Amino acid sequence: MTPSMRCEKSGHLNGIKTMFKNDIELDSFYDDFDHVGWKHFLLLDPEGNNVYVWTGFGPGTPANVWHRRAIAYSLPPCRGKELAAWVDNHCETIQALLDTYEGPTWDGNNNVGSWSEDREEYEGDFRLALEQIDLPYRWLACDYFADDYDWAVKQLKSAIDVGRTVEQWAKEAVEESEENDAPLAVEDVVKWANNALEEQAEA
Repeated sequence: MTPSMRCEKSGHLNGIKTMFKNDIELDSFYDDFDHVGWKHFLLLDPEGNNVYVWTGFGPGTPANVWHRRAIAYSLPPCRGKELAAWVDNHCETIQALLDTYEGPTWDGNNNVGSWSEDREEYEGDFRLALEQIDLPYRWLACDYFADDYDWAVKQLKSAIDVGRTVEQWAKEAVEESEENDAPLAVEDVVKWANNALEEQAEA
């Protein structure tokens, strides 16, 4: 269970801090994580008075959610910048949900949060809206480079030979893919490039 790296991205939710991943991770927030066991949640934390993305690998859940002191909403495949904009556009509903928190009570073992019945009034539509986030499609690098694999590997190796890093080559590949209306994600291209180099080394 790995909490996300956090940095303040915007903060106009009536005093609520909206916390998102750092800029590099924001741009790599895409559906390929689902294939390797990552899961992402939007957390509403009334005690900390903030909203942030929590990322985990494998089983597990944040302690404050387990003890009902925060709400977690499973996120659809999306990019961080679009998610930040979506959160900003739903600030009134988020504030209303946070306002339904009535505080923690001791149950004999832990402080467990309680919420008013009004929470249900806002939660249904909020979940539905979150599931329907309209975000741009991103190609997987393995599909994008499939038809010209040898050419792509040659370009990659040439870039490394002149002192450029895999990350630099990946960023240029993403820029080119966007010009071709087939956008890639930087992290996915980096992963593809490293795998391709390993395959070449073993050949």
